[in-house]
Amino acid sequence: MLQTVKVTVTNPVGGEPLTTVALLDSGASFSWISDDIAGRLKLPKIGRESLTVNAFTGASMTQESDQVLCQLAGPMKNGRSAEFRVWTAPQLAQPFGQKVPVKP
Repeated sequence: MLQTVKVTVTNPVGGEPLTTVALLDSGASFSWISDDIAGRLKLPKIGRESLTVNAFTGASMTQESDQVLCQLAGPMKNGRSAEFRVWTAPQLAQPFGQKVPVKP
């Protein structure tokens, strides 16, 4: 079972917040956000690198990725948020090398 949590993502420089679902992966080396959400929030870019992503299946993929800043707030009662440096990816939930069927 995958652990998920509802979070509010905001541009640390200002702007409207966006509520979405985050996947918690304690074994991940990096934190990721979709290109779509990063673009919609106009998150500030602080770097760009070619990163190789390895899946637990042994598959790997190299892609150019922007590092962006974002502010995250979870369901905590104290209302606090934290700033994170995360990497962008075109899609976060598709298996490597497979097309996800789209129903009309």
